[in-house]
Amino acid sequence: MWMIIGGVLAIAAAVAIIVGVVMHNNAKAREEASVAALSSDLYRKLYSLKDTGIKEEDKITEIRSLTAYYGYNADVSGAEIKKDGKNEGLVISLIKKGNYKLQGEELEQQAMVLLALVPDLDFVEYTLKDATYRKWQQYGENSGGQVFVAEDDKKMKEYTKDGYAFQAFMDTIRPLYASQSLHEAVGKFLQEKADESFGDEECAVEAHRIVSALGKDGKTEVSVLTTTGGYRFINGNLIRLDKMNIKPAKMLLVKNAEGDYELEHADFADIGTETEAGIRLMFVKETADNVIGNLETFREDLTNQEKKAATAYATALGRTCEVGTFADFPVVYLDKKGVSSEVMDKVLVDPKLMPYPIFIGNQEFLENARRYVYETSYRDVDDTILFKKYEFNSKQTKEEYKISAKTGDYVG
Repeated sequence: MWMIIGGVLAIAAAVAIIVGVVMHNNAKAREEASVAALSSDLYRKLYSLKDTGIKEEDKITEIRSLTAYYGYNADVSGAEIKKDGKNEGLVISLIKKGNYKLQGEELEQQAMVLLALVPDLDFVEYTLKDATYRKWQQYGENSGGQVFVAEDDKKMKEYTKDGYAFQAFMDTIRPLYASQSLHEAVGKFLQEKADESFGDEECAVEAHRIVSALGKDGKTEVSVLTTTGGYRFINGNLIRLDKMNIKPAKMLLVKNAEGDYELEHADFADIGTETEAGIRLMFVKETADNVIGNLETFREDLTNQEKKAATAYATALGRTCEVGTFADFPVVYLDKKGVSSEVMDKVLVDPKLMPYPIFIGNQEFLENARRYVYETSYRDVDDTILFKKYEFNSKQTKEEYKISAKTGDYVG
């Protein structure tokens, strides 16, 4: 009998081990799947920092750097763990950078992430001159019923139990304008608009920066700074053909059945409206003040976005070149060679010569999937202007014209 009981116990133990292994493997698989389901690399980085200890300063600093939503409004002058009675919290000192209101909502978002990922933190506090903003981890006698993240420790742990829960938590508290899918939806619309506007250019580029977003009744209204530009290869460089003009816009987006954003409506500032005037007209005062106070920073960001996209286009063609504007690459125009305005007028209206540059140099065009170079040169020996078209790869000449720089008539 004891042998039977022993055998049953051994079988039960083996089954328990097998069940335990299966449960462990299932939990591991779910955890891996939940991490893969996180919508952005930022979320994955933050999730990897869950259960950070209150003494792990480097990790706390990393969480702060990944969630510095107030970056345009203030600089951090210091951050340290401090006690308030029995409670321990992170106190962050800020220095205001502009003459506009510091966004309490942005501070709250960072505080909630810190409190979720650093379980032993009781509160996160921000100080700015005489003002103090504090967010507690949960309700309690010391919170005085003020802002909170969760009602108890058990609820707090629910936010980071796996990637799915953390995704839901972040979707609740993160600013809408940090949504990657929202950025992609705005970018897709602006790229289509750029392709239409610069259809004659080889490369059309869009850049944008969402500066605020408001969700209401299942729709999202965004305030965005936009710019689009057309690029062409000129003298071997990829050059923007017009001056960057930042335009403010308001866009209304909705989510489709697949959960992706789609554009429902867009409004842009009127043509000819100055950038700052357009911003004042299109955006609410608080957003407008913030944007105008940091306009040069946004301009630099948009310029870098454009340059990165244009460079990527050239790289995809296997070409290494400089990217910029006309001002970055000075050229010698024909009038500087003594060509009169009358001759220039003849050249400019001649349909055969329209693709050629009016400066000494060349520019490229794609025609029926082939790349051609249109080159203009000047012969000092006989005061003639030469126009030559050749295939980019084979260098085979397709057409060639010579005109007198004195009369504008064809010679030779």
